[in-house]
Amino acid sequence: MPGAQYATDVNLAARQRLWNLSPRDRELDTFAWLASQVEGSRVVEIGCGNGRYLERIEGAIGLDLSLGMLDAARSRARGPLLCGDAQHLPFADDAFDTVLAPMMLYHVPDRARAAHEMRRVLRPGGVAIAATNSETTQRELRGLVEEVVGNGWQWKPPSDVEFSMENGAAQLAVAFDVVERHDYEPTVAHVVDADLVTDYVASVADPYEAETGLDWSAVAAECGRRAAAVIAERGSFDIVLRGGAFICR
Repeated sequence: MPGAQYATDVNLAARQRLWNLSPRDRELDTFAWLASQVEGSRVVEIGCGNGRYLERIEGAIGLDLSLGMLDAARSRARGPLLCGDAQHLPFADDAFDTVLAPMMLYHVPDRARAAHEMRRVLRPGGVAIAATNSETTQRELRGLVEEVVGNGWQWKPPSDVEFSMENGAAQLAVAFDVVERHDYEPTVAHVVDADLVTDYVASVADPYEAETGLDWSAVAAECGRRAAAVIAERGSFDIVLRGGAFICR
């Protein structure tokens, strides 16, 4: 887990607000879609964060390495919460009908081991579901940040690079016989509140402030100012979201 980024859900919540409060050209409830793929009654979500998926699934166990995240998830969870590591799942073999890993495997240092652990705790015939971003997601926001930072610096979030829709299947195939890729239809978020952009960029100060050597709060503020100028001119700062999920058996 990268530094103090996920010690609590403050940073994650800032990023969620950008998407939750921005109108979209079409509705796609990824939380509901993932919940609809769940099979059976024995369900665990690894890397459950602040519980946005858990609130959709009655009785699901939530597991996260961060105690702060688990504290934030308590109001949403509809089942037990445990502190644990995706690389060493604290469960018996064949314990679950469904294993969920939404938007989290890119944080795991040894993803091959995590994939094998997911397979181990899954019953024969069960399903594992791993959601992630495309490498081409939110190019508009990424370009804005890179423009403000300058000097040819490239913003490469782990969520878009380490485990993506483009490279995730091969990483999961080390443990699963069948890995099916399901891409969501690209969705445009029409950001009309520049403060949401500022807060989003500010939320990733760790580790990019050290990487760039810049005052990241100043970077975030400038991104917000430039987004505000685009909103004033065009009515919104548009960001295209691309991602999906792998269904594994």
